[in-house]
Amino acid sequence: MSGSSINFYSAVQAKGIDNALSYAQQFANSQGHSWTEGSSVIFRASSIEQLAPSFRGKILTNEQAIEKWVNAHFGDFNNRPSQRVSNPPGTKHDSALDMVIKAKLNHLTDDDLDSIKWAHRLGMSAENIFGTILEEYLSVRLAPHNWYCAWGSVLKAVDFVSSDGQFLQVKSRNNTENSSSNKIRLGTDIKKWWRFHATNGSTNWPELNQKLGINTLSEDDFKSFVLQLVTNNPSAMAVEQDNSWNP
Repeated sequence: MSGSSINFYSAVQAKGIDNALSYAQQFANSQGHSWTEGSSVIFRASSIEQLAPSFRGKILTNEQAIEKWVNAHFGDFNNRPSQRVSNPPGTKHDSALDMVIKAKLNHLTDDDLDSIKWAHRLGMSAENIFGTILEEYLSVRLAPHNWYCAWGSVLKAVDFVSSDGQFLQVKSRNNTENSSSNKIRLGTDIKKWWRFHATNGSTNWPELNQKLGINTLSEDDFKSFVLQLVTNNPSAMAVEQDNSWNP
């Protein structure tokens, strides 16, 4: 084996998809992960060259490349919002922003500005996990329809794969897709859906139901899921200890 790094796609090609899948399942089981039909669906999709993941770091063997896939996929699944303990925002508040607000609304007191600061940081914490909460909601609701989540960014520009080989890319908002994802989707049959329209505030669940041929997804159901998830796992959303909104 040469000293050059091996990518996931070439590793699967070298071993053959069935042998690679068998090795992935054995390695996952050895690490205490529960391999499912959905895992197999996502793994097979990851072996498509255009969608295959690019892992950081030097990979010297085909087995290491497959192990990277397993660790990424199950590591992210096991850290999904319903299970995770989130960290508070890593950025500091810029007090000069308070002066901008004070200049515009000079009736605000220092306590008002402090409350605004901490409320903003709560919003940042919520936004940090919101996209993955949406993914978890869809993973739960779509699994009975044989659609599975590509946890761990093990597919490029694809978030869900169906057992019959369809692809779906999901965005929280209509204005968040980057150009690299768009380029990958060109010439491929990947469905695209966004939940929230950033300009008019509408949501887009009827379109997703239509695309997938179901009628079970709705904004009310999603909000109920969010409420239950964070109620059951308050650690999903980090709140700084000195936040004035803490009880």
